[in-house]
Amino acid sequence: MPIAFDPMEAIQETTVGKRLFIGRSHPGPQQRLLMKNYEISTIGAAIFMFVFAAQMEDRQESLTDIAQRYKITGAPYRTLLNEYFTLMKKRMIVSIPYRKNTSPLCCMVQPFLMKMLAQGDLGSDPFDPADPFSLIQAISDLWEDRVEKEITPRYFSDEAKILFKKMAPENRLHEMIEAFPFTEQIMFVIAAIDHITAHRNGVELREFAANFFGSIKEQAAFLRDVTQGKNEMIKEGLIVINDRGDDPFSRSPEFTIAPKARMQLFGANKNARKEKLNIPGIFAHRSWRNKGLELFFDGSLAAELGTVARALSRSGDGRRLFSRRLKERGMPTGFTALFHGAPGTGKTASVHELARMVKRDILQVEMSAIRDKWVGESEKRTRAIFTEYRTLAGAMSACPILLLNEADALLTRRMDARTSVETMNNTMQNILLEELEKFEGILVATTNLTSMLDAAFSRRFLYKLEFPKPTPAIRARIWRSKLTELTEAEAFALAEYSLSGGEIENVARRYIVDTLFSGKPDLDRLESLCTEEASLKGIGRKKVGF
Repeated sequence: MPIAFDPMEAIQETTVGKRLFIGRSHPGPQQRLLMKNYEISTIGAAIFMFVFAAQMEDRQESLTDIAQRYKITGAPYRTLLNEYFTLMKKRMIVSIPYRKNTSPLCCMVQPFLMKMLAQGDLGSDPFDPADPFSLIQAISDLWEDRVEKEITPRYFSDEAKILFKKMAPENRLHEMIEAFPFTEQIMFVIAAIDHITAHRNGVELREFAANFFGSIKEQAAFLRDVTQGKNEMIKEGLIVINDRGDDPFSRSPEFTIAPKARMQLFGANKNARKEKLNIPGIFAHRSWRNKGLELFFDGSLAAELGTVARALSRSGDGRRLFSRRLKERGMPTGFTALFHGAPGTGKTASVHELARMVKRDILQVEMSAIRDKWVGESEKRTRAIFTEYRTLAGAMSACPILLLNEADALLTRRMDARTSVETMNNTMQNILLEELEKFEGILVATTNLTSMLDAAFSRRFLYKLEFPKPTPAIRARIWRSKLTELTEAEAFALAEYSLSGGEIENVARRYIVDTLFSGKPDLDRLESLCTEEASLKGIGRKKVGF
């Protein structure tokens, strides 16, 4: 007797028809394989083979169809019915809900079994009660069938409940979700599947509800509970709703598995060597190991930056102490800072220096790259900044610094929207305000404009550091650091030009290039470059008219 199942031979064996169902036909090789492997009778195997053959031919079969086709009545029909329910109890076949113009007792081969047999595999149930990923795989297969409308919501739920009951007590996933309602358990597993498959966008809440529930009433009740904060997994922080402040009835938020839950489920070790991170395009990833510029500040700003560095330190009396103290008092634990001042005063460079000091990478966002001409796309990208940051923060060895560089447009006062662009700006600002309110990581925003700063943003930044234009003494130090051949007197003479640190660097670079080709230093040329740089800011420039 063969040891492998042959789908085509099994279909061929069903051609003997009625004799299979009344026990007058000798079982064929495929029928005997099914009888031995699944411990079923000759008639039970015959029913199973007919249902299997129908699915292979993309049609449905029912016990009523079989009985009518072969005129099976009386005692033989009762035997047929008994074997049908035996197959149901063994969960080898499942019923299909009765619909108009279909026969009663319509059934189908259980999906995972159908897939195995179609591939010639007679293997037993692959489910491992102690392995969390075995359950995730089984739910994934069921969910795929549900999304494709191959099974009903009721069948999905029934099968999923059986799988959950099979889990061993020591199963890590069982320990995490057993105390929560069934719907939330499914949410968690679907979010875990989304994370494993690296879709990264999360699972749409409304789409999940449409696939999981069988009625509009159930979907509405589920969305209402999420909106009203009644979902226990969300309250416990195992699932994160990325649009938590929005109304799920007007737009479809997405949910993901929270970083702390990922760490618990996947057993990730933050100190372990990480695989290369998949950084989304909205971020520029800057390692803290990158050497930055030498910076010079006056005493007060240097002291404030030192305080920030201590608050972000990875040592026990740094970030952890900072978070614990605030948490004990019921205050938000996120660190947010606004660096403001004129262009070229060292705002962005200071963030990079802070990152080097506290050994935290930077995820830098150029806010100009977030804007898009299509309606809704800019708002979606703004939300994605924080969604993706939370995901990466859970995967990196140390919580990174989220840098919103040149965030001027987002931080200005909101206005009455008269155009689609103004509406987009207001929506982006509202999203930023909402995310800052619940932010739990480390964020620094830089801006050149403070006179137009919206008051709502001002209170959401814990630290607000002003970067003034450098004093003559600081400018002289910057000159000496850029051009070491300058004497102290020459540096102080050049410091009379009211240039920012960035402008001094521009002049120094231009001077180095010039002397490279001329072959000798020319201080007069250096002064003329300073005059030229200063004139670009309007100093001494003549008004042009017509």
